[in-house]
Amino acid sequence: MAEFSRAEAKAWARQRVRDFYAAPITPLTQDFQLDEAGIRENIEAYIEWGVDGLVIGGFANETWNMRPEWWYRLHEITADAVRGRTDLWTIILDPCAEVCIDKLRHVEKLGFSGAELMNPMTQLRG
Repeated sequence: MAEFSRAEAKAWARQRVRDFYAAPITPLTQDFQLDEAGIRENIEAYIEWGVDGLVIGGFANETWNMRPEWWYRLHEITADAVRGRTDLWTIILDPCAEVCIDKLRHVEKLGFSGAELMNPMTQLRG
């Protein structure tokens, strides 16, 4: 993973992460598998609309209901479909720090620019 200071990261983000980033919902088939053709079709639509970037895998309901191998595959399909035509980011929501690091390494190899890591959501009752 890249080494940089907090100030360098902020400067990079201010310069690079601008305008409109879309967070597409992942299409599934009737039997609840990843719809690869649907994913690619949606990405083409976003590219045609001129979005400045895509944020993949970030909806909380998708994160908790997606098998780990689907999460990895979704990012592979997306990177292949985008082919550098728009900026790619992901959101990682996982209770295990080691899994978060594995996911970060995976998307870095695929050419994603960055990731937002979120702690698992918890509701406490009083």
